[in-house]
Amino acid sequence: MKNTYTLLILFSVCLISTLLISCVSTGSNKQDLDEEESQNKTLFLEIDNPSFISEDNLYGNFVFKVNEITKDISANGTLIAYLERPAGENNPQRWSQFPQYCLACNDEDQAPSFTYFSYGEGIIRISMQSKTDVRPMAAVLKGKKIKITIIN
Repeated sequence: MKNTYTLLILFSVCLISTLLISCVSTGSNKQDLDEEESQNKTLFLEIDNPSFISEDNLYGNFVFKVNEITKDISANGTLIAYLERPAGENNPQRWSQFPQYCLACNDEDQAPSFTYFSYGEGIIRISMQSKTDVRPMAAVLKGKKIKITIIN
């Protein structure tokens, strides 16, 4: 019986020690974070004519050269892209995050399409895909702005 109590006490001490050790913070403190300079940047790009539309019109893209996207940012950072929603009669100007799916584009002159962005060292690509035709979506996007936030 005495051995059982000894084992129980030993087990409890080990468990409590393990819990206390696991609660120790090993991350950076606020002072360390303040010493690092933020390299975040926001860019605005205007969409013009597509860089490419496939022969069957089911895929197209806009390609932008962006020197601010370095090899390090491409490998270790991230980008967030927003599409401009211009002000309207009842709505203020605002930004919608990519990807975009045009559910309202189901009229005869506009085909449903999906628009998304990708990036790599030195470039951003806004791609469009549709089951029928991306050209109406390209026309909708022309003249709109893209807001790119680079986080490094």
